[in-house]
Amino acid sequence: MLLEAIDIHKSYGNVQVLRGVNLQLQEAEVLSVMGASGAGKSTLLHILGTLDTPDRGQLIFEGTPLHAVSAKQLNKIRNQALGFVFQFHNLLPEFTALENAAMPALIQGIDKAEAYERAACLLEYLGVAHRAKHEPGRLSGGEAQRVAVARALVNHPRLVLADEPSGNLDEANAIHLHELFLKLREDFRTAFIIVTHHKELAKMADRGVWLNEGVIAEEWQRRFV
Repeated sequence: MLLEAIDIHKSYGNVQVLRGVNLQLQEAEVLSVMGASGAGKSTLLHILGTLDTPDRGQLIFEGTPLHAVSAKQLNKIRNQALGFVFQFHNLLPEFTALENAAMPALIQGIDKAEAYERAACLLEYLGVAHRAKHEPGRLSGGEAQRVAVARALVNHPRLVLADEPSGNLDEANAIHLHELFLKLREDFRTAFIIVTHHKELAKMADRGVWLNEGVIAEEWQRRFV
């Protein structure tokens, strides 16, 4: 078991967003999370990614209860074992694609030469090596999102959490991005949790859940033929 969420509750003021979510994720599994607007999808993703804390419940990562670790240990897990991709690529405009992709490794204290080598290899793998020296403003939407994926992968995470990663892409690029996640899972044994509103893209995952009024109301599994 890579990740387990047990009875996760979260409120903001008087608004109860999550009302007892239970979720498990296996190693190298691709899980999609769907639900209506306001169902708590992004809140759940942020809690699963340790960017937010639940009011009640437990989050267990690789057998470690995260509520029991120190802030320093939690930061280490977040920086080394988790990667994030969001709807807006959030690339730093003053840095090149290569520099943006290498940034998490540099922040972690990885040697500059190694960080840049990792980033360059990922840009090559993702088909955007020819754009390595370009700033984000000179990249297409699909190219920028691939650089964001490289940035999420540069520290070799065990799990990548993606919040509407194809929301700003056209249909062709959206499908391509989701196919890329499946390929990354096969090549790197990386698990993915993907929040999406796109039903057909969600079905590309190994498994999916439907979040409704703060609880998982439905779950499905892809049939392999």
